[in-house]
Amino acid sequence: MPLDHRIDDDLADDERRLIQDGLVAFGDVHAPPRNDRGAEFVVLEDGSRVVAGLFGSIVWDWLQVDVLWVRDDRRGQGIGRSLLAHAERTAHEAGCRHARLETFDFEARDFEERAGSEVYAELRDFPSGHSQFHLRTSWAD
Repeated sequence: MPLDHRIDDDLADDERRLIQDGLVAFGDVHAPPRNDRGAEFVVLEDGSRVVAGLFGSIVWDWLQVDVLWVRDDRRGQGIGRSLLAHAERTAHEAGCRHARLETFDFEARDFEERAGSEVYAELRDFPSGHSQFHLRTSWAD
């Protein structure tokens, strides 16, 4: 017999935590512990002005890069490459063997490939008329 239920689109923080913790507990039965932790870095100019940043996480032995941004007037000066190299070095020191990220055809695919990442998948028409690329990097131990 089906239970009465409703679907709510306004989650409280404790509900979000309960769902995430439930997923992690289920996964931990089937895979090694996630060892999930943040990997966030900022590049400051003159001690306080933000010129670049990277948001991501370390999960299992992977660095997941979610956001890599460099201010328009600072692009092409090696800041992004330096930031990505710092994140990769930090992740490798934490036991990571791989990194993954996504980018769009109008973003930084060339930059990522020059930095050593390779495309393993393309999601066409996301958004309409464009493609999202999924890239990975692996390091020797």
